[in-house]
Amino acid sequence: MRALTNVLPCLLLLLCGPTQSIAANLPDRQVAITIDDLPAGSNLLPAAAVTKMTAKLLDTLRDQKIPVVGFVNERKLYHFGEVDERIKALQMWLEHGFELGNHTYSHSSLNQVGLKAWEDDAVQGESVTRLLLSQHNMKLRYFRHPFLDTGRDLQTRRDAEAFLVARGYRIAPVTLDAWDWIYATVYEDAKRRNDNCSTAAAPPRLSFLQ
Repeated sequence: MRALTNVLPCLLLLLCGPTQSIAANLPDRQVAITIDDLPAGSNLLPAAAVTKMTAKLLDTLRDQKIPVVGFVNERKLYHFGEVDERIKALQMWLEHGFELGNHTYSHSSLNQVGLKAWEDDAVQGESVTRLLLSQHNMKLRYFRHPFLDTGRDLQTRRDAEAFLVARGYRIAPVTLDAWDWIYATVYEDAKRRNDNCSTAAAPPRLSFLQ
């Protein structure tokens, strides 16, 4: 995964005098930004709202020069009458200079469905994403495990990793999870019902986050 943002610059700007030698010996720690469950984390958002929110998010990321990889669940594209608009939201990621990865077709857990069904779901999740990337001379490189489930036993994990490597993937792990996703569906449901008390009590973050 590409290194995205250095977390030390603010600290280094504050250091002066003898403390600079201490800073020089600190490890160069970096953070990679990824967003799961594209085109949108919430299934309650209409396609027009998805593209509007996507544009706002991507404009901000581009203006701040923050590279990011978005991971796609292609089943989320297939809402009646909204397929083209939802694919447009994915195209916007590439047009803004960002990258897309595979998060399986239906967000199935390797721990729950078994290896063969999970492999089929991963392959099914490539169709549209590979096509969109190829239009920008890009390849599908990254895979994110749904629920971060990598297998209940060592052999399943090894077999799954071998399957992904054979298809040209690098596995994208998670070390810091914002957990904003846990509020997204509740917030969107309250917003749809015009429940202002609930939306005020749980202000939204990014509905894109899994």
